[in-house]
Amino acid sequence: MSTWRDSLRTAKFRDVEFKVESAETPVGRRAVLHQAALKDLPYVEDMGRHARIFNVEAFLIGDDFLDQSGRLMDAIEKPGAGTLVHPYFGSAEVVCEYPATPRISATREGRIARFSLRFIEAGEARYPAAEDDPTAKLQTSAGSAAAAAVSFFSGVYDSSGPSFVVNQVLTDLNYGWATIKKYLGNLPGVNEAMAAVESVVSTGSALADAIDGALDGVADLGKSVDQIISVADEIGDDFDILPSTTATRVRQAANQRYLKELLKSRAIIEAVRAAAEVDLDSYQDAVRVRGLITDQIDELLAEAGDNGDDDLYIALQDLRSEVVTRMEDRGASLARVIERDPTPGALPALLVAYQEYEDLDREDEVIARNYIRHPGLGSGGATLELLDA
Repeated sequence: MSTWRDSLRTAKFRDVEFKVESAETPVGRRAVLHQAALKDLPYVEDMGRHARIFNVEAFLIGDDFLDQSGRLMDAIEKPGAGTLVHPYFGSAEVVCEYPATPRISATREGRIARFSLRFIEAGEARYPAAEDDPTAKLQTSAGSAAAAAVSFFSGVYDSSGPSFVVNQVLTDLNYGWATIKKYLGNLPGVNEAMAAVESVVSTGSALADAIDGALDGVADLGKSVDQIISVADEIGDDFDILPSTTATRVRQAANQRYLKELLKSRAIIEAVRAAAEVDLDSYQDAVRVRGLITDQIDELLAEAGDNGDDDLYIALQDLRSEVVTRMEDRGASLARVIERDPTPGALPALLVAYQEYEDLDREDEVIARNYIRHPGLGSGGATLELLDA
């Protein structure tokens, strides 16, 4: 003849086994009821899911029920969360709440101990965590690279000797200003530096500060990354080729290398600053901007290594790493450019916007991305570039 004990099933807490007959766990949401004066309708504020609570009636049966009770009490009083394995609840990390009430009987029901237990879902301690601002980190790395470039030039520039030494610097600077003007137009900082440079050309630190000030903030003037990178790519290429026939000529050529490094560094740094804020419309756009900048940094790393500029070399490595990370992070959340095979005949841009996006407002995007001259005629049978989202 079966008894109530035959319906018991095995559970355990912290590997201490016991028997259970049933399962009970209240569930629901944490709610705060708001009832304003003179308002008939209440408002309930949902504060999230309530912690799971497992009410367990545990049975310890057998000649060693007292030993079993002791082990279970030790498990209950052990600090921290433990694993509850229940035939109905499954497995959960829980804490046994006080009071866990044991009732021990060795008479009418036989050798048995009952524990009324209340387990509470342990969850995990999550606190607000500070996160690095990737744009701020990029700007900080750019500032460190700029400071390293200025510091190195200030220390190695040597204007001693005949007047043609500084005259050559002024000539090279004029070439540099011309390249900047070619791609960026008239910049107030450059015009001021050109006017003041003759008075400071004999002092390395003052000259470096003047050049730094001329280019500082170019990224804030609305110039594109492509424009600024064009300056970095070309600046110094038209400098005069100097012979190394005498000690003075060697010094003159060294000054020229250091000047080119400083100008190129400051242009790249401004391109980085512009890239940190530039609007990107696709993953491929982010990859392209990243490539423009890292290619120039790689060239400058080689020049810094040849010039023995260790501080700038290290700063540029850090800057390159930040550029790659920032562009990858930005690109990951952007749509990707896809190509659509040309269709026979003219396909209006408005129809393309509807077919691809079901959004007529994106007609202008289709036109701009594919350089369509006449919206009604579409791409004229050419392959279309579209965003995949």
